[in-house]
Amino acid sequence: PWVAGGCPISATEAAANAQPSQPAAPRARQVITLNHLLLGLLVVAIWGSNFVVIKVALASFPPLLMAALRFATATLPAIFFFRRPPVPWRNLAGYGLLIGGGQFSLLYLAMQSQISPGLASLVVQAQVLFTVVLAVLLEGERVRWFQLVAAALALSGFAVIGLHTDGSTTWLGIAMTLGAGLCWALGNMVGRQAGRVNMVAYMVWTSAFSVPQSTSTIVQSWL
Repeated sequence: PWVAGGCPISATEAAANAQPSQPAAPRARQVITLNHLLLGLLVVAIWGSNFVVIKVALASFPPLLMAALRFATATLPAIFFFRRPPVPWRNLAGYGLLIGGGQFSLLYLAMQSQISPGLASLVVQAQVLFTVVLAVLLEGERVRWFQLVAAALALSGFAVIGLHTDGSTTWLGIAMTLGAGLCWALGNMVGRQAGRVNMVAYMVWTSAFSVPQSTSTIVQSWL
């Protein structure tokens, strides 16, 4: 046996120790596949056409009733087939109230007569800016320079929109849609705390908390 530092080691171990250490393998880059890109474009197409469908439906349904129906159909009967996600009840309730009672209720009220569908689809995306600000304030995330550039560009776009409203869009409609975006951003923060869960089940169970919020508002408006 060989002796190193007074401790006997085998020849095999000595040869292994004599070999130079191999550099760590570089991390593989994550590449978006064509399937993922097509799925992303499909989501964008569905989301964009969603606003046209909302405008058509608002001609037949009151805004808050429509919000209640939206989340009622998302809850039933699916809630009987999906197990509750392993997150606290307050997380489910918070997300449901912010998205159902906040985001979509305000959005539907605005789209009824205060803002056009195309403009609403753009203004509500202010949720991206709100989410970044909330992440910095609440979770201490660092903002990179390109995010600041993008935020400045988005804010300038909102300013242009506000200065060139026509008869189909009012300042109240823009304010309500921005409020919907803020509720969406707050919902993003709550949803992030849920961690890695089955998102279909999460949406089903959180929608159950959106229905009573919208329904209670309808009842109060009738009394």
